[in-house]
Amino acid sequence: MRIFLLTLILVTAVLGSGIWLNYQLYQQAIRETVAQRDERVAQAAALTIANAIRSRQQTINQLAFVAPEGRLDTAQLETTHPEFNYGFLYLKSEQEVTNLNSEVQLWEAVQPVKWSTVSEERIWSIRMDNETVILVSSIAADGSLLIGAFSASLLIEQAISEVFNPSDDALLFVVDKQGTPLFIMGEQLHNEVSLNHPGVQEAFTGRSGTTYIDPSYLELEHIVAYSPVPEVGWALVIEEAWQTVANPWLEITPLVPLILLVPLAVALFMLWLVNRRIIRPLQFLAQQATAFGQGEATELGQRRGAIGAIQELQHELDLMLAQVEASKSGLKRYLEAVNQGQEEERSRLARELHDGTLQTLIALDQQVKMARKRIPATEQDQNLQRAAGLLQ
Repeated sequence: MRIFLLTLILVTAVLGSGIWLNYQLYQQAIRETVAQRDERVAQAAALTIANAIRSRQQTINQLAFVAPEGRLDTAQLETTHPEFNYGFLYLKSEQEVTNLNSEVQLWEAVQPVKWSTVSEERIWSIRMDNETVILVSSIAADGSLLIGAFSASLLIEQAISEVFNPSDDALLFVVDKQGTPLFIMGEQLHNEVSLNHPGVQEAFTGRSGTTYIDPSYLELEHIVAYSPVPEVGWALVIEEAWQTVANPWLEITPLVPLILLVPLAVALFMLWLVNRRIIRPLQFLAQQATAFGQGEATELGQRRGAIGAIQELQHELDLMLAQVEASKSGLKRYLEAVNQGQEEERSRLARELHDGTLQTLIALDQQVKMARKRIPATEQDQNLQRAAGLLQ
């Protein structure tokens, strides 16, 4: 029984350990796979944003080529280049500025910027209407300057929609070197977007990669993928709990062997039950029957835990053994009675034989005596005298 229980415990422990190890390896593989995927997505999103900015830069270069010829038309620009949603500025000099978008007074926002900065920088940003506006410029052949302005958040949203499909618990944000959030998609999971967010400083140094946020104060461990945005020096960061990315059915897959533990446990329990209630009682009956067959007096009794059929068999065998014992006792008493009767008969016969012989001898003695009296002593022969001597 102890060996059986130890075997059951050992098998369960080995299977449980194997399943746990398999689950841990699976979780690690999923973790690494999600990290690699997020890193590639971050790089692709950053590259897409950079390409979109570069495309707008090329558009400004082309428009600057024809600007001195006076071929720029405000209505035409709004129709052909709607991506510049904050309009255009055409500067022949610092004093002569043409606002090519009558709906947005872009020059009022650009004025605080020094002319030297506007002339030297190809791409820069300003804060306007509580959001970041990207400015791209190009110098024409006559030295004039054409500036195009567009929303950073709109650009980023349009760019990442091609490569990023966020989950419910994912966060993507882009931040500039001043710590200003340019775009945020998703819920801020644990703290505010800032320069101190994991991955931001690494992206500013031009590196791409992944890191992990300690889950000690989070419900789940988070993966942080980061990548720099070329051309503008921004940092793009993706953060999500990798456990929520995996398919729930895939999460269950490593635990499928646990289902096998249920039928295994049932099978082992049934084996234990069969051993305890059938095999062991039958072995006990066989041992006791063998001992009884060898003449050893024994009593089976009722073994607890045996099934009803075996208990009934035990009861019938007990009755049979009791009947055998009773028969043996009756036979013994019968033999004792026979022996006693034989002894009594022998004693009676002995007494009868002894009494008859004695009476015969007495009668014979009397006859001898009477014969001696009738025959004179001188005439008595030797045989009569010998018979009288024997009867004395």
